Amino acid sequence: MNIHLFYRHYNIEGNDNKGRPQWFDFEKCFKNLLSSIKNKPVILHVIMDGNVNNNFINKYKTKFTLHTIKAGNDTLSALKTYNIISTLKNDIGENDLIALTE
Repeated sequence: MNIHLFYRHYNIEGNDNKGRPQWFDFEKCFKNLLSSIKNKPVILHVIMDGNVNNNFINKYKTKFTLHTIKAGNDTLSALKTYNIISTLKNDIGENDLIALTE
């Protein structure tokens, strides 16, 4: 059994806080995610809304499967994420779990 973790991300820099505490950093959170799933039965799928080349995610792209989309808002991003999941139905085992996060 594997866990397929779908992490939605948009084109921001690591400390684009928008109402979050000043110390918050997206890149540090992402690095923590990578370290917490290391050597675990987790298959990470990053859903990138925007240009990955201008984002810190680009530095880590060998550690996950990257799916790029152009959505621009949460609703459309969620719909496109569900569409991606449905296209992977042959790669997701019958007993595998699917989890979504941002």
